[in-house]
Amino acid sequence: SFMLQERPGCYFMLGYAATLSNGRGRSPDEVLNVRDLNPAKSVLAGLYLQQIDWGVRLGFNALYDRIPGELDARGLPLRPSQDELMLGAHLLIDQEVFWFLAEGYLLDHTNTTLGLRRAGGLFAEARVTINPVFIYGRFDLMIHAAEIDPFFDLLAPVESTREALLGLGWRITPGLVLKVEGSLGFP
Repeated sequence: SFMLQERPGCYFMLGYAATLSNGRGRSPDEVLNVRDLNPAKSVLAGLYLQQIDWGVRLGFNALYDRIPGELDARGLPLRPSQDELMLGAHLLIDQEVFWFLAEGYLLDHTNTTLGLRRAGGLFAEARVTINPVFIYGRFDLMIHAAEIDPFFDLLAPVESTREALLGLGWRITPGLVLKVEGSLGFP
């Protein structure tokens, strides 16, 4: 990262990240952290600008991965291999009493069988802290533009999801927090 000074006492930080890691599994349930079944590697690049004094950060990222196909017991194609491209942006406000994070993304899966399958999503969370107690709320939204995406489900249509959550927390010690939260999912 680089530190940029606009004027005395007003600092901006330009940060970046690049990652090469294990690729995804053939479905969201197949987590690949010990056994890597995906010969391809996932590539992530990110860039952000942060205003230090105000605690505001704006960032962008891109991820590319090649998701392997899957064969059935007879060796016939069950799930096609596909390219995955995810583009995202985030806004973070991190202040002593107020914290807010919003992220949005566009997800493209492309394969030779079905072509382009697209999804998008949004996540937003806010928290207000009056030490040692804090209240927070979160909203998640995922929208599938295509009815069927073999990465998420082979046969059934993939439904869009929405969920809202509200919680109350008590920071007992710096490493111990007691939380009570409730969530509501809706179509």
